[in-house]
Amino acid sequence: PKGRKGVKIGLFQDPSTGKYFRAKVPDDYPICG
Repeated sequence: PKGRKGVKIGLFQDPSTGKYFRAKVPDDYPICG
């Protein structure tokens, strides 16, 4: 829902292990796709 600020959860891949992990991303983080 709109109105929530500062809490976005993104899925990132760890380049060393190849595993995916979730992390909080800042509001100005460029989201592609």
